[in-house]
Amino acid sequence: MEENKKRKSSLTITAIVSLLITGTILFFIAMVARQDTSNNGYGFTTNRESWPCEHCAERDQLSFWEEPPIIGLTVPPILDLTQEDFLYDFDFLIKTLEENFPSFGIIYRRNGVDMLALAAELRLLLLDEATEWDYLSFYELLRRDFLSNAWPVGHLRMVHYQDFMEIFYHHHTTSNRSRSVYSHLSNRLRGSIWYTESAEYMRLITNEQGFVNTNIVADVIANGNAAYIRLPDMRRYEIGYPTQASLIDSFFAELEEMEHLIIDLRGHTGGWTEHFKEMLVTPFIDHPLEATFHHFYMAGRENTQYILNLQSRDRHGTFTTREPFSDRLLNNLFGYGVLSQEIITDLRQMDMYMPRTHTAHPNPNRRAPFDPKIWLLTDMNNFSAAQHIAAFFHQTGFATLVGNTTGGMAVYMDSFPSHFFTLPNTGFMVRYDPLYIISADGRPWEYGTAPHHFNRDGMNALQTVLALIAEGNY
Repeated sequence: MEENKKRKSSLTITAIVSLLITGTILFFIAMVARQDTSNNGYGFTTNRESWPCEHCAERDQLSFWEEPPIIGLTVPPILDLTQEDFLYDFDFLIKTLEENFPSFGIIYRRNGVDMLALAAELRLLLLDEATEWDYLSFYELLRRDFLSNAWPVGHLRMVHYQDFMEIFYHHHTTSNRSRSVYSHLSNRLRGSIWYTESAEYMRLITNEQGFVNTNIVADVIANGNAAYIRLPDMRRYEIGYPTQASLIDSFFAELEEMEHLIIDLRGHTGGWTEHFKEMLVTPFIDHPLEATFHHFYMAGRENTQYILNLQSRDRHGTFTTREPFSDRLLNNLFGYGVLSQEIITDLRQMDMYMPRTHTAHPNPNRRAPFDPKIWLLTDMNNFSAAQHIAAFFHQTGFATLVGNTTGGMAVYMDSFPSHFFTLPNTGFMVRYDPLYIISADGRPWEYGTAPHHFNRDGMNALQTVLALIAEGNY
């Protein structure tokens, strides 16, 4: 009897020791897996349950578009984040971009920066235990030291705290964590040079009531042979629309026999393409004006959700045509020798292809009384929606472009310009363009759109187009 008790006791101790050894082994396996740097130098694991963060559990499986509405709830204070929390968010950012962002190659060729190599260097700073990190210093590491090197490619950047407070704070999909951290950023950075410059810019483009400045520059030039027009801004679609449309229509009504119309796009850095099309394309077309562009993307989780979101809001079924990427597909689309090897290398990282037709629609109630030769003035400061307009005008033949190559920054289209995702611990939001867009001639939008006529020596775009008109060179 006593011997059986000793045997059972011995077995129990053996079992406990065995469990402790097994648990220790599993723990070290998990730690090694978490610190494994074989995948491009990043110690990121997709097994979110292994991350030792007690306050992460309730949101680990929630993403930006899935988190439930929290409008009306009190914003909680900033969590006391650890170095591991910041490191995890950094790895989450890099892993997400590796799987979804299509333009690292373009950043390297355009800016001379290897973003993934830079990320590996910055990660060492986060591993340095001698450095104390808080949410503001981490924000600056991501914004200034890392993502600013991508500008202006792919809209890759941190969501600025002013943009967040104006656009995302009250959105039902925004997390409480993001509301909290951006509220603190706004309070700490308000009054800084960056904030002051941004506020001054908004003051310049808005009137005293806070609406977009409706001052349209319009005149008849070139000895009465050409009309010139420039919209003040492309950044709003609804605000100021009726006023701008009325002013433009009144100007066009006086130009019954005008031969040329010069549209000045220079300096426009983005906004809404549909606003620009409705203002200055619709009055000159009697049927839909269409251009099909080629869209490629990586099938990461964020991009997949982005495409699903597009499909869910698509009333015309235009997102149903998709097919896997292949070299044969490229040859069918562009033929041999059209795409450069560097572009082919970029595209071989993509998983899917999706053609998309961009359209401007006529409006019989806004038909201009004249049918002019249309010119579009462009420069290197044309980004985003302005890049879209330049590519659309160029490919459709709606206008002859004069000036300099546009700045690129490939926005998708209309109401779905970019995608946003949220870092799980800090709540910081990151913006990027999921799509690698190429025009029919094989030129990526990120390379900008080249004009038909570059500026002549010693002339700006307007002077160049006036010389072309005077020479009858069109």
